Amino acid sequence: IYVRLGEERTLADLERLFDESPSFKKCGPGLACPVSSLTVAGKDEIYIGQIKKDPADDHAFWFWLVGDNLTRGSALNAYEIARKVIALRRAE
Repeated sequence: IYVRLGEERTLADLERLFDESPSFKKCGPGLACPVSSLTVAGKDEIYIGQIKKDPADDHAFWFWLVGDNLTRGSALNAYEIARKVIALRRAE
């Protein structure tokens, strides 16, 4: 994934942001958890394999992210939508 930010940030800034979020888990080269669709199957977190600063743009980064589309995608989205619909109905 290519991300261009509105302001310049360091790699350490992004790593700190992801460390503070329960939805992300750092893995990848040099760590004990390789990142692939097979290794993250059935898990809710989004796994960060690698983050690299774009050498041509001080505001941009390249991310290698892997997640289980069935748990993180469809099932979790359906759950969150259902919660919002129920909350709206209760508010009526």
